[in-house]
Amino acid sequence: MSTLQKELARKLVHLFQLPIIFGYTLILSYFSQRTALLSLTGLLLLLLEAEYFRVDYTTDIGNRFTKFFSNIFLRRHEKDRVVSAVFFVISAIISFSVFDYPIALCALLLSTFGDLAAAIFGTAIGGPKIFRNKTIAGSTAGLIVNFGVAFYIL
Repeated sequence: MSTLQKELARKLVHLFQLPIIFGYTLILSYFSQRTALLSLTGLLLLLLEAEYFRVDYTTDIGNRFTKFFSNIFLRRHEKDRVVSAVFFVISAIISFSVFDYPIALCALLLSTFGDLAAAIFGTAIGGPKIFRNKTIAGSTAGLIVNFGVAFYIL
């Protein structure tokens, strides 16, 4: 698997953040903000429990799942750490709690699509590195996508 294909597979997993955002929106439209935030908190607890089994608790099933998941979607230094989905749900809880819905939605979509575009274009096009293995092409692509998302949402 090439570097671009592996990075593409890793970053496409970030699209699974969209059901979290849309699920919150759906619950918010039928119930209250409190109920929607409680559902995100429940999801966070489930993810933390899954991460506990993945990282600390070794079972035959857990080892098979971890080996498959880790080889495709995680970098070597990420295999023994909490995955980004946990941090995304935490940031969603904080964003939706503190900010008005459009601002929180925009912030979460910026982190999803901006990072996706930056990683794909940075890996595909390459070029000079500007900061910690980040390329000008990737940073520019992320900035352009973020402007587009912000213009559309706000």
